[in-house]
Amino acid sequence: MEELKIGAIDVGTTKIKAGIYSAYGNLIEFAELGSPVIHKGPIAEHNPKRLILSIKETIRYFSKKGVKCLGITTYRGSLAIWNRNDNHALSNIITWMDLRSSIRYKKLPFSIKLFSKVPKIGPILSPESLIIRLLALTRERNDLVDLIYNNSICIWNVDAFIVSNLINKCYTDATIGTLTGIYHPKNFNDMWRLLSFLGLKRFNVPEIIDHEKVLGLMEEGIKLGGIMGDQQAASLGSNCIEEGCLKITVGSGLFLDLSLGSNFRLMTGQGLLPIVLYKVSSNVNWGVEAYVPGIGTFIDSILELFDVNYEVMEKVLDVKDPIFVLPTLYGLRFPKMSKGLTFLPVDYYGLSHRRVLSSVLHSIALLTRFYYKIITEKAGRPKKIVVTGGLSRSKTLAKLIASYIERPILRTKDPHMSLRGVARLAQRACYSEDSFSEPEMEILEPNEDLKILSDNSIIKAVKLIKNMQI
Repeated sequence: MEELKIGAIDVGTTKIKAGIYSAYGNLIEFAELGSPVIHKGPIAEHNPKRLILSIKETIRYFSKKGVKCLGITTYRGSLAIWNRNDNHALSNIITWMDLRSSIRYKKLPFSIKLFSKVPKIGPILSPESLIIRLLALTRERNDLVDLIYNNSICIWNVDAFIVSNLINKCYTDATIGTLTGIYHPKNFNDMWRLLSFLGLKRFNVPEIIDHEKVLGLMEEGIKLGGIMGDQQAASLGSNCIEEGCLKITVGSGLFLDLSLGSNFRLMTGQGLLPIVLYKVSSNVNWGVEAYVPGIGTFIDSILELFDVNYEVMEKVLDVKDPIFVLPTLYGLRFPKMSKGLTFLPVDYYGLSHRRVLSSVLHSIALLTRFYYKIITEKAGRPKKIVVTGGLSRSKTLAKLIASYIERPILRTKDPHMSLRGVARLAQRACYSEDSFSEPEMEILEPNEDLKILSDNSIIKAVKLIKNMQI
Protein backbone atom coordinates (compact mmCIF):
# COMPACT_ATOMS: atom_id res chain seq x y z
CA MET A 1 0.00 0.00 0.00
CA GLU A 2 2.93 2.40 0.54
CA GLU A 3 3.71 2.57 -3.19
CA LEU A 4 0.08 2.71 -4.32
CA LYS A 5 -0.66 5.73 -6.52
CA ILE A 6 -4.13 6.72 -7.68
CA GLY A 7 -4.76 9.18 -10.49
CA ALA A 8 -7.60 11.67 -10.75
CA ILE A 9 -8.75 14.01 -13.52
CA ASP A 10 -11.22 16.85 -13.02
CA VAL A 11 -12.58 18.16 -16.33
CA GLY A 12 -13.78 21.68 -15.58
CA THR A 13 -15.16 24.39 -17.81
CA THR A 14 -11.96 26.42 -18.12
CA LYS A 15 -9.33 24.04 -16.71
CA ILE A 16 -8.47 20.37 -16.55
CA LYS A 17 -6.98 19.48 -13.18
CA ALA A 18 -4.93 16.37 -12.57
CA GLY A 19 -3.64 14.83 -9.37
CA ILE A 20 -1.80 11.77 -8.10
CA TYR A 21 -2.80 10.60 -4.62
CA SER A 22 -1.31 8.18 -2.13
CA ALA A 23 -3.30 5.31 -0.66
CA TYR A 24 -4.18 7.58 2.28
CA GLY A 25 -5.49 10.46 0.19
CA ASN A 26 -2.39 12.65 0.31
CA LEU A 27 -1.86 14.73 -2.84
CA ILE A 28 1.54 13.81 -4.30
CA GLU A 29 1.43 15.76 -7.56
CA PHE A 30 -0.94 18.37 -8.98
CA ALA A 31 -1.16 20.12 -12.36
CA GLU A 32 -3.60 22.23 -14.36
CA LEU A 33 -4.13 22.46 -18.11
CA GLY A 34 -6.06 25.21 -19.84
CA SER A 35 -9.36 24.22 -21.45
CA PRO A 36 -10.43 27.31 -23.39
CA VAL A 37 -14.10 27.88 -24.06
CA ILE A 38 -15.09 28.88 -27.60
CA HIS A 39 -17.30 31.95 -27.21
CA LYS A 40 -19.35 33.42 -30.06
CA GLY A 41 -22.53 35.26 -29.12
CA PRO A 42 -24.66 32.83 -27.09
CA ILE A 43 -22.33 29.94 -27.97
CA ALA A 44 -20.00 28.47 -25.32
CA GLU A 45 -18.34 25.27 -26.49
CA HIS A 46 -15.29 23.04 -26.04
CA ASN A 47 -13.21 21.60 -28.82
CA PRO A 48 -13.70 17.82 -28.35
CA LYS A 49 -10.47 16.81 -30.10
CA ARG A 50 -8.36 19.12 -27.95
CA LEU A 51 -10.14 17.91 -24.80
CA ILE A 52 -9.46 14.23 -25.50
CA LEU A 53 -5.84 14.91 -26.46
CA SER A 54 -5.27 16.73 -23.15
CA ILE A 55 -6.82 13.89 -21.15
CA LYS A 56 -4.83 11.19 -22.96
CA GLU A 57 -1.63 13.18 -22.50
CA THR A 58 -2.35 13.31 -18.76
CA ILE A 59 -3.01 9.57 -18.62
CA ARG A 60 0.30 8.86 -20.37
CA TYR A 61 2.05 10.93 -17.70
CA PHE A 62 0.21 8.98 -14.99
CA SER A 63 1.44 5.73 -16.54
CA LYS A 64 5.06 6.93 -16.38
CA LYS A 65 4.56 7.72 -12.68
CA GLY A 66 3.33 4.22 -11.86
CA VAL A 67 -0.40 4.96 -11.61
CA LYS A 68 -2.49 1.82 -12.22
CA CYS A 69 -5.95 3.18 -11.50
CA LEU A 70 -7.70 6.54 -11.98
CA GLY A 71 -11.07 8.23 -11.73
CA ILE A 72 -12.56 11.05 -13.77
CA THR A 73 -15.00 13.77 -12.73
CA THR A 74 -16.56 16.26 -15.11
CA TYR A 75 -18.71 19.35 -15.15
CA ARG A 76 -22.41 18.78 -15.70
CA GLY A 77 -25.10 20.30 -17.92
CA SER A 78 -23.21 19.69 -21.17
CA LEU A 79 -24.07 18.04 -24.50
CA ALA A 80 -21.85 15.89 -26.71
CA ILE A 81 -22.78 13.93 -29.85
CA TRP A 82 -20.41 11.34 -31.27
CA ASN A 83 -20.15 8.26 -33.47
CA ARG A 84 -19.99 5.10 -31.40
CA ASN A 85 -17.98 3.24 -34.06
CA ASP A 86 -14.95 5.53 -34.03
CA ASN A 87 -15.85 7.92 -31.13
CA HIS A 88 -15.54 10.87 -33.50
CA ALA A 89 -17.45 13.94 -32.27
CA LEU A 90 -20.14 15.27 -34.64
CA SER A 91 -20.16 18.72 -33.06
CA ASN A 92 -18.33 20.75 -30.47
CA ILE A 93 -19.19 20.01 -26.84
CA ILE A 94 -21.84 22.41 -25.61
CA THR A 95 -20.99 23.59 -22.09
CA TRP A 96 -23.32 24.70 -19.30
CA MET A 97 -22.40 28.31 -20.13
CA ASP A 98 -24.07 28.09 -23.56
CA LEU A 99 -27.16 30.33 -23.79
CA ARG A 100 -28.84 28.79 -26.85
CA SER A 101 -30.92 26.39 -24.80
CA SER A 102 -32.42 29.31 -22.86
CA ILE A 103 -33.35 30.98 -26.14
CA ARG A 104 -34.92 27.74 -27.36
CA TYR A 105 -36.76 27.26 -24.07
CA LYS A 106 -38.47 30.63 -24.44
CA LYS A 107 -39.83 29.54 -27.83
CA LEU A 108 -41.44 26.35 -26.53
CA PRO A 109 -45.26 26.32 -26.70
CA PHE A 110 -46.91 27.52 -23.50
CA SER A 111 -48.68 24.17 -23.11
CA ILE A 112 -45.31 22.39 -22.96
CA LYS A 113 -43.85 24.92 -20.53
CA LEU A 114 -46.68 24.10 -18.13
CA PHE A 115 -45.25 20.60 -17.79
CA SER A 116 -42.09 22.13 -16.32
CA LYS A 117 -44.12 22.78 -13.15
CA VAL A 118 -44.73 19.03 -12.67
CA PRO A 119 -42.02 17.66 -10.33
CA LYS A 120 -41.41 14.43 -12.22
CA ILE A 121 -40.74 16.06 -15.60
CA GLY A 122 -39.57 19.51 -14.55
CA PRO A 123 -35.86 18.61 -15.01
CA ILE A 124 -36.56 17.51 -18.61
CA LEU A 125 -37.85 20.95 -19.51
CA SER A 126 -35.35 23.15 -17.68
CA PRO A 127 -33.21 25.31 -19.99
CA GLU A 128 -30.08 23.53 -18.69
CA SER A 129 -31.32 20.01 -19.41
CA LEU A 130 -29.75 17.76 -22.02
CA ILE A 131 -33.05 17.52 -23.89
CA ILE A 132 -33.53 21.27 -24.32
CA ARG A 133 -29.86 21.65 -25.31
CA LEU A 134 -30.39 18.93 -27.92
CA LEU A 135 -33.48 20.68 -29.30
CA ALA A 136 -31.55 23.95 -29.53
CA LEU A 137 -28.68 22.27 -31.39
CA THR A 138 -30.89 20.50 -33.92
CA ARG A 139 -32.52 23.82 -34.79
CA GLU A 140 -29.11 24.93 -36.06
CA ARG A 141 -27.90 21.58 -37.38
CA ASN A 142 -30.64 19.97 -39.47
CA ASP A 143 -28.15 17.33 -40.55
CA LEU A 144 -28.16 15.93 -37.02
CA VAL A 145 -31.92 15.25 -36.86
CA ASP A 146 -31.80 11.92 -38.69
CA LEU A 147 -28.50 10.93 -37.09
CA ILE A 148 -29.93 11.20 -33.57
CA TYR A 149 -32.00 8.08 -34.11
CA ASN A 150 -29.16 6.18 -35.72
CA ASN A 151 -27.92 3.37 -33.50
CA SER A 152 -24.32 4.30 -34.22
CA ILE A 153 -24.70 7.71 -32.54
CA CYS A 154 -24.40 8.43 -28.82
CA ILE A 155 -25.72 11.60 -27.16
CA TRP A 156 -24.90 12.59 -23.60
CA ASN A 157 -22.98 14.73 -21.17
CA VAL A 158 -19.23 15.12 -21.74
CA ASP A 159 -18.47 12.32 -19.23
CA ALA A 160 -19.72 9.54 -21.50
CA PHE A 161 -17.91 11.02 -24.51
CA ILE A 162 -14.64 10.88 -22.57
CA VAL A 163 -15.27 7.31 -21.42
CA SER A 164 -16.06 6.22 -25.00
CA ASN A 165 -12.75 7.63 -26.19
CA LEU A 166 -10.80 5.90 -23.41
CA ILE A 167 -12.34 2.40 -23.25
CA ASN A 168 -14.74 2.35 -26.22
CA LYS A 169 -17.80 1.94 -23.98
CA CYS A 170 -20.77 4.30 -23.69
CA TYR A 171 -21.13 4.60 -19.90
CA THR A 172 -22.34 7.22 -17.45
CA ASP A 173 -23.03 7.18 -13.70
CA ALA A 174 -26.08 7.93 -11.59
CA THR A 175 -24.85 11.34 -10.41
CA ILE A 176 -24.91 12.70 -13.97
CA GLY A 177 -27.51 10.42 -15.54
CA THR A 178 -30.27 11.55 -13.21
CA LEU A 179 -29.61 15.24 -13.95
CA THR A 180 -30.33 14.91 -17.67
CA GLY A 181 -34.10 14.48 -17.29
CA ILE A 182 -33.94 11.07 -18.97
CA TYR A 183 -33.39 8.87 -15.91
CA HIS A 184 -35.58 9.30 -12.84
CA PRO A 185 -33.47 10.04 -9.72
CA LYS A 186 -35.34 7.57 -7.51
CA ASN A 187 -35.90 4.39 -9.53
CA PHE A 188 -33.47 5.14 -12.42
CA ASN A 189 -36.12 4.20 -14.99
CA ASP A 190 -36.03 6.14 -18.23
CA MET A 191 -38.78 8.66 -18.96
CA TRP A 192 -39.11 8.35 -22.74
CA ARG A 193 -42.90 8.44 -22.65
CA LEU A 194 -42.77 11.92 -21.23
CA LEU A 195 -40.31 13.00 -23.90
CA SER A 196 -42.91 12.31 -26.57
CA PHE A 197 -44.51 15.64 -25.56
CA LEU A 198 -41.49 17.28 -27.19
CA GLY A 199 -41.77 15.20 -30.34
CA LEU A 200 -38.69 13.15 -29.47
CA LYS A 201 -38.36 9.42 -30.00
CA ARG A 202 -36.04 7.11 -28.11
CA PHE A 203 -32.37 7.52 -28.99
CA ASN A 204 -29.18 5.90 -27.75
CA VAL A 205 -28.12 6.90 -24.26
CA PRO A 206 -25.29 5.53 -22.10
CA GLU A 207 -25.70 2.74 -19.60
CA ILE A 208 -25.60 3.81 -15.94
CA ILE A 209 -22.73 2.02 -14.18
CA ASP A 210 -22.64 1.71 -10.39
CA HIS A 211 -19.89 3.28 -8.35
CA GLU A 212 -17.14 1.04 -6.99
CA LYS A 213 -16.89 -0.79 -10.33
CA VAL A 214 -13.98 -0.76 -12.76
CA LEU A 215 -15.32 0.53 -16.07
CA GLY A 216 -12.53 -0.87 -18.23
CA LEU A 217 -8.84 -0.97 -19.07
CA MET A 218 -7.23 1.87 -21.03
CA GLU A 219 -4.43 1.54 -23.59
CA GLU A 220 -1.77 2.50 -21.05
CA GLY A 221 -2.76 -0.45 -18.85
CA ILE A 222 -4.48 1.83 -16.33
CA LYS A 223 -7.88 0.87 -14.98
CA LEU A 224 -10.69 3.42 -15.23
CA GLY A 225 -12.04 3.19 -11.71
CA GLY A 226 -15.12 5.36 -12.02
CA ILE A 227 -16.74 8.56 -13.23
CA MET A 228 -18.74 11.08 -11.26
CA GLY A 229 -20.29 14.55 -11.45
CA ASP A 230 -18.00 17.24 -10.04
CA GLN A 231 -20.20 18.35 -7.14
CA GLN A 232 -20.95 14.83 -5.97
CA ALA A 233 -17.23 14.04 -6.19
CA ALA A 234 -16.54 17.09 -4.01
CA SER A 235 -18.97 15.73 -1.41
CA LEU A 236 -17.14 12.40 -1.40
CA GLY A 237 -13.73 14.06 -1.30
CA SER A 238 -14.64 16.28 1.64
CA ASN A 239 -16.18 13.32 3.48
CA CYS A 240 -19.62 14.92 3.31
CA ILE A 241 -21.68 11.98 2.07
CA GLU A 242 -23.30 11.01 5.34
CA GLU A 243 -26.89 12.07 5.99
CA GLY A 244 -27.22 15.64 7.25
CA CYS A 245 -23.91 16.93 5.86
CA LEU A 246 -24.12 20.08 3.75
CA LYS A 247 -21.27 20.69 1.30
CA ILE A 248 -20.97 24.26 0.00
CA THR A 249 -18.76 24.73 -3.05
CA VAL A 250 -17.72 28.23 -4.09
CA GLY A 251 -15.85 27.96 -7.36
CA SER A 252 -17.03 28.40 -10.94
CA GLY A 253 -20.48 28.42 -9.33
CA LEU A 254 -22.08 28.35 -5.90
CA PHE A 255 -23.39 24.89 -5.00
CA LEU A 256 -25.16 23.75 -1.85
CA ASP A 257 -25.49 19.95 -1.68
CA LEU A 258 -27.23 18.38 1.32
CA SER A 259 -26.99 14.63 1.83
CA LEU A 260 -30.32 12.96 2.61
CA GLY A 261 -28.75 9.55 3.09
CA SER A 262 -31.04 6.71 2.01
CA ASN A 263 -34.12 8.94 2.20
CA PHE A 264 -35.29 10.06 -1.24
CA ARG A 265 -37.35 13.24 -1.23
CA LEU A 266 -38.53 14.95 -4.41
CA MET A 267 -38.05 18.56 -3.34
CA THR A 268 -38.40 20.67 -6.44
CA GLY A 269 -39.24 24.35 -6.71
CA GLN A 270 -37.48 27.27 -5.05
CA GLY A 271 -34.35 26.45 -7.01
CA LEU A 272 -33.85 22.94 -5.58
CA LEU A 273 -32.93 19.82 -7.54
CA PRO A 274 -33.04 16.19 -6.36
CA ILE A 275 -29.63 14.59 -6.89
CA VAL A 276 -27.88 11.26 -6.47
CA LEU A 277 -24.68 11.50 -4.45
CA TYR A 278 -23.60 7.86 -4.60
CA LYS A 279 -24.95 4.53 -5.87
CA VAL A 280 -23.85 0.95 -5.34
CA SER A 281 -26.50 -1.49 -6.53
CA SER A 282 -29.69 -0.81 -4.53
CA ASN A 283 -27.81 1.23 -1.93
CA VAL A 284 -28.30 4.84 -2.93
CA ASN A 285 -27.31 8.05 -1.21
CA TRP A 286 -29.61 10.87 -2.30
CA GLY A 287 -29.41 14.59 -1.80
CA VAL A 288 -30.82 17.96 -2.73
CA GLU A 289 -28.96 20.78 -4.47
CA ALA A 290 -29.26 24.53 -4.95
CA TYR A 291 -26.86 26.35 -7.22
CA VAL A 292 -25.95 29.68 -8.78
CA PRO A 293 -23.77 29.31 -11.91
CA GLY A 294 -20.96 31.59 -13.03
CA ILE A 295 -19.82 33.15 -9.76
CA GLY A 296 -16.14 32.43 -10.42
CA THR A 297 -16.36 33.97 -13.90
CA PHE A 298 -18.02 37.06 -12.43
CA ILE A 299 -15.27 37.55 -9.84
CA ASP A 300 -12.58 37.06 -12.49
CA SER A 301 -14.23 39.82 -14.54
CA ILE A 302 -14.27 42.19 -11.56
CA LEU A 303 -10.60 41.52 -10.79
CA GLU A 304 -9.71 42.09 -14.44
CA LEU A 305 -11.74 45.31 -14.53
CA PHE A 306 -9.77 46.77 -11.63
CA ASP A 307 -6.50 45.05 -12.58
CA VAL A 308 -6.07 43.45 -9.14
CA ASN A 309 -5.43 39.87 -7.97
CA TYR A 310 -7.18 37.47 -5.60
CA GLU A 311 -5.08 38.60 -2.65
CA VAL A 312 -7.03 41.87 -2.59
CA MET A 313 -10.13 39.92 -1.50
CA GLU A 314 -8.43 39.22 1.82
CA LYS A 315 -8.28 42.93 2.61
CA VAL A 316 -11.93 43.97 2.38
CA LEU A 317 -13.44 42.76 5.66
CA ASP A 318 -13.17 46.25 7.11
CA VAL A 319 -15.42 47.74 4.38
CA LYS A 320 -18.60 48.69 6.26
CA ASP A 321 -20.93 49.70 3.41
CA PRO A 322 -21.21 46.84 0.87
CA ILE A 323 -24.17 46.83 -1.51
CA PHE A 324 -25.98 43.88 -3.06
CA VAL A 325 -24.73 42.70 -6.44
CA LEU A 326 -26.10 39.73 -8.36
CA PRO A 327 -22.72 38.00 -8.83
CA THR A 328 -23.48 36.07 -12.02
CA LEU A 329 -24.44 36.63 -15.65
CA TYR A 330 -26.13 33.24 -15.87
CA GLY A 331 -29.31 34.01 -13.97
CA LEU A 332 -31.03 32.46 -10.97
CA ARG A 333 -33.47 29.55 -10.89
CA PHE A 334 -35.13 31.09 -7.85
CA PRO A 335 -36.03 33.91 -7.62
CA LYS A 336 -36.48 33.63 -11.39
CA MET A 337 -33.83 35.69 -13.15
CA SER A 338 -33.02 35.44 -16.85
CA LYS A 339 -29.51 34.74 -18.04
CA GLY A 340 -27.48 37.70 -19.20
CA LEU A 341 -28.76 40.06 -16.49
CA THR A 342 -27.02 41.32 -13.41
CA PHE A 343 -27.57 44.07 -10.90
CA LEU A 344 -25.01 46.79 -10.36
CA PRO A 345 -25.54 50.19 -8.76
CA VAL A 346 -25.86 53.24 -10.99
CA ASP A 347 -22.60 54.72 -9.64
CA TYR A 348 -20.75 51.39 -9.93
CA TYR A 349 -17.82 52.75 -11.90
CA GLY A 350 -17.28 55.46 -9.31
CA LEU A 351 -16.77 52.94 -6.51
CA SER A 352 -13.39 51.81 -5.23
CA HIS A 353 -12.29 48.30 -6.09
CA ARG A 354 -12.31 47.40 -2.39
CA ARG A 355 -15.96 48.33 -2.00
CA VAL A 356 -16.95 46.52 -5.19
CA LEU A 357 -15.09 43.35 -4.14
CA SER A 358 -16.54 43.59 -0.66
CA SER A 359 -20.01 43.91 -2.19
CA VAL A 360 -19.47 40.84 -4.38
CA LEU A 361 -18.22 38.69 -1.46
CA HIS A 362 -21.04 39.80 0.84
CA SER A 363 -23.54 39.11 -1.96
CA ILE A 364 -22.21 35.55 -2.46
CA ALA A 365 -22.52 34.97 1.29
CA LEU A 366 -26.06 36.39 1.27
CA LEU A 367 -27.07 34.12 -1.62
CA THR A 368 -25.60 31.21 0.34
CA ARG A 369 -27.78 32.21 3.30
CA PHE A 370 -30.82 32.52 1.03
CA TYR A 371 -30.51 28.95 -0.30
CA TYR A 372 -29.34 27.61 3.05
CA LYS A 373 -32.62 28.77 4.59
CA ILE A 374 -34.64 27.14 1.79
CA ILE A 375 -32.82 23.82 2.20
CA THR A 376 -33.21 23.97 5.99
CA GLU A 377 -36.94 24.64 5.70
CA LYS A 378 -37.42 21.79 3.22
CA ALA A 379 -35.05 19.15 4.59
CA GLY A 380 -34.08 20.12 8.11
CA ARG A 381 -31.06 21.67 9.79
CA PRO A 382 -27.72 20.29 8.53
CA LYS A 383 -25.62 18.47 11.12
CA LYS A 384 -22.31 19.48 9.56
CA ILE A 385 -21.30 22.15 7.03
CA VAL A 386 -18.20 21.91 4.84
CA VAL A 387 -17.04 24.73 2.56
CA THR A 388 -14.71 23.99 -0.33
CA GLY A 389 -13.92 25.01 -3.92
CA GLY A 390 -11.46 27.37 -5.56
CA LEU A 391 -12.95 30.52 -4.03
CA SER A 392 -12.89 28.96 -0.56
CA ARG A 393 -9.18 29.75 -0.60
CA SER A 394 -10.40 33.23 0.33
CA LYS A 395 -10.66 33.05 4.10
CA THR A 396 -12.59 36.32 3.94
CA LEU A 397 -15.34 34.73 1.85
CA ALA A 398 -15.43 31.64 4.06
CA LYS A 399 -15.79 33.81 7.18
CA LEU A 400 -18.63 35.73 5.54
CA ILE A 401 -20.44 32.52 4.64
CA ALA A 402 -20.20 31.29 8.24
CA SER A 403 -21.46 34.64 9.48
CA TYR A 404 -24.40 34.91 7.08
CA ILE A 405 -25.67 31.37 7.66
CA GLU A 406 -24.97 31.84 11.40
CA ARG A 407 -23.27 28.45 11.73
CA PRO A 408 -19.70 27.26 12.31
CA ILE A 409 -18.24 25.80 9.12
CA LEU A 410 -15.40 23.44 8.23
CA ARG A 411 -13.21 24.93 5.50
CA THR A 412 -11.04 22.46 3.60
CA LYS A 413 -7.38 23.46 3.40
CA ASP A 414 -7.20 21.81 -0.04
CA PRO A 415 -9.83 23.34 -2.37
CA HIS A 416 -9.65 20.49 -4.91
CA MET A 417 -12.19 18.16 -3.31
CA SER A 418 -13.72 17.00 -6.63
CA LEU A 419 -10.31 15.69 -7.64
CA ARG A 420 -9.78 14.02 -4.26
CA GLY A 421 -13.28 12.53 -4.32
CA VAL A 422 -12.90 10.79 -7.65
CA ALA A 423 -9.48 9.45 -6.58
CA ARG A 424 -11.19 8.00 -3.51
CA LEU A 425 -13.88 6.50 -5.76
CA ALA A 426 -11.19 4.91 -7.94
CA GLN A 427 -9.48 3.34 -4.93
CA ARG A 428 -12.76 1.73 -3.90
CA ALA A 429 -13.33 0.38 -7.41
CA CYS A 430 -9.82 -0.88 -8.20
CA TYR A 431 -8.68 -2.07 -4.78
CA SER A 432 -11.96 -2.74 -2.91
CA GLU A 433 -10.91 -0.57 0.00
CA ASP A 434 -11.00 3.03 1.19
CA SER A 435 -7.99 4.15 3.21
CA PHE A 436 -8.37 7.88 2.51
CA SER A 437 -7.98 9.93 5.67
CA GLU A 438 -10.18 12.83 6.68
CA PRO A 439 -9.18 15.93 4.66
CA GLU A 440 -7.48 18.68 6.64
CA MET A 441 -9.96 21.39 7.66
CA GLU A 442 -10.21 24.43 9.88
CA ILE A 443 -13.23 25.61 11.86
CA LEU A 444 -14.51 29.14 11.20
CA GLU A 445 -17.01 30.62 13.62
CA PRO A 446 -19.75 33.09 12.62
CA ASN A 447 -19.34 36.77 13.43
CA GLU A 448 -22.59 38.73 13.71
CA ASP A 449 -20.81 42.01 12.95
CA LEU A 450 -19.89 40.78 9.47
CA LYS A 451 -23.51 40.15 8.43
CA ILE A 452 -24.32 43.54 6.89
CA LEU A 453 -26.66 42.91 3.93
CA SER A 454 -30.34 42.24 4.65
CA ASP A 455 -32.37 39.22 3.57
CA ASN A 456 -34.62 41.21 1.24
CA SER A 457 -31.73 42.65 -0.80
CA ILE A 458 -32.05 39.82 -3.35
CA ILE A 459 -35.79 40.30 -3.87
CA LYS A 460 -35.39 44.08 -4.17
CA ALA A 461 -32.72 43.68 -6.85
CA VAL A 462 -34.84 41.23 -8.86
CA LYS A 463 -37.87 43.53 -8.70
CA LEU A 464 -35.78 46.52 -9.73
CA ILE A 465 -34.44 44.78 -12.80
CA LYS A 466 -37.92 43.60 -13.82
CA ASN A 467 -39.34 47.09 -13.37
CA MET A 468 -36.55 48.54 -15.49
CA GLN A 469 -37.29 45.82 -18.11
CA ILE A 470 -33.60 45.31 -18.78
